[in-house]
Amino acid sequence: MRPDSLTFLRTLLDTPSPSGYERAGQQVWLSYVRPFVDRCWNDAYGNCFASIEPTKSGKDVFTLALCGHADEIGLMVNFIDPNGFVYCKSIGGIDAGSIVGKRVQFMSSVDGVAQPVVGLIGATAIHLQDKSNEGKMRKLHELYVDIGAKDVAAAQALLNIGDPGVFMDQSMLMGDGLIVARGLDNRIGTFAAAEGLRLIAEQRSELNVRVVAVSTVQEEVGLHGASMIAGSL
Repeated sequence: MRPDSLTFLRTLLDTPSPSGYERAGQQVWLSYVRPFVDRCWNDAYGNCFASIEPTKSGKDVFTLALCGHADEIGLMVNFIDPNGFVYCKSIGGIDAGSIVGKRVQFMSSVDGVAQPVVGLIGATAIHLQDKSNEGKMRKLHELYVDIGAKDVAAAQALLNIGDPGVFMDQSMLMGDGLIVARGLDNRIGTFAAAEGLRLIAEQRSELNVRVVAVSTVQEEVGLHGASMIAGSL
């Protein structure tokens, strides 16, 4: 893979982009495609588009869309207890049994100032659990996030109810050219759409169709982005 392409992919993967809060990741995507396309734009929902137009245009020109979704699963602050522990709802499908001990970064904005807040997901220790629950799947409402706040007031100075968060699993290169990261579903798709458009741009003189790459939003919470763009293309 080209070094520039790999840098783009890893930046895309490492940028927090939970469903409904995709803006930062979308800006990364648009910045990459803008130099080699004819047009970039976005809609009111946050879906982003980039197109290469054929040499001969007209109302009957066929449009080919290359789509992937930009959003990832995450958490949303739902409740802060008197001890300052944060309880969350899910953004998308979360396997609560697999996230104990994971680090979380909340995208907080207290008093209008962005301030990422990090925390660690905890649960009742195994030796303190009710024996009747042994072997049962943990539920998300049973887990808490420790952000290092001494009490509810300290936590509320850092977070608002409704603040979104993502897991702090940064991209990592493995053997045989493999990569592991959170959000590969489906930012590998938006990456492929962007790279496809880049390669097409190198042979645009042979193009007889309109090609549009689309980075859609809110797939993890109901496939919404793809539905939004279908009519506009």
